[in-house]
Amino acid sequence: TSCNITNGNKIFVGWSTSSSATSGTFTVNDANTATYYAVWATPSCNISNASSANPTTPTNNAPNCSVTCGTGYHFGNGANSTTTGTVSGTAGNTSVSSNNACNLNKYTVTFKTGNTSIDSMSVNHGEATTLRSISSLSSGVPAALKSNGWVFNGWATTYTATSNYSDEASVAFTGDTTLYGIWKRDITYNYYSN
Repeated sequence: TSCNITNGNKIFVGWSTSSSATSGTFTVNDANTATYYAVWATPSCNISNASSANPTTPTNNAPNCSVTCGTGYHFGNGANSTTTGTVSGTAGNTSVSSNNACNLNKYTVTFKTGNTSIDSMSVNHGEATTLRSISSLSSGVPAALKSNGWVFNGWATTYTATSNYSDEASVAFTGDTTLYGIWKRDITYNYYSN
């Protein structure tokens, strides 16, 4: 005989003749007169890179865990902004484990001179990344900046800044970022008196 019984977030692990049992059997002896108690277990949630993972209502006796990913991680294969979801286990198991439910965010760093994009690169959240060298991007740099005394002064997050990062600096990013090449030209003024 089968029955559909539930007990909140717990998983049914079998029957026992003891009301305090922590394990049970799925086979009962119909020949004996006995009282059988349902044995329940609260599932554990072991989710890598999650800030929280808590058991929720099982589905067909399969444990479910509500997951919130930690800072810099997103849930599943979704967008960086999706940070929550549900991970399911196997029916009858009392634990849910996953090493790939919460994945490291990836961002795009775009390199520009003025309003012209000259390159981009993909970076992982919070990992130190070496910025592109301006010499490796020279094909995208306007010819006027390669001559007439202009000198590359570094990368900045606004095109009006003097410089935030030197050429090939190691930087950790926490979101999509646009970096502008900052150029300077030293001008020498000569003053002649009469």
